[in-house]
Amino acid sequence: MMNTAVLGSEPVRRRRGTLIPPSPPDQQNYTLWEAAGYLRICEKSVRNLIKRGLLKGSRGTGKWVFTKRTLDGYMIQTT
Repeated sequence: MMNTAVLGSEPVRRRRGTLIPPSPPDQQNYTLWEAAGYLRICEKSVRNLIKRGLLKGSRGTGKWVFTKRTLDGYMIQTT
């Protein structure tokens, strides 16, 4: 059985204690949290993809930012 929490109005599923963010609205730039929701993985997995060089992002303001094109490219590459 999967636990759920509420973030805003959408449920957020927990898998082994890790939050899975809801899918963000259609936009051009995504934060780490939003990118995780778009890819349907947890934040920790996104960080691991960055460390392994499989996902590119920028960190100009100290926070990770990803473009929709980058995230779409990663999804196409992994399917």
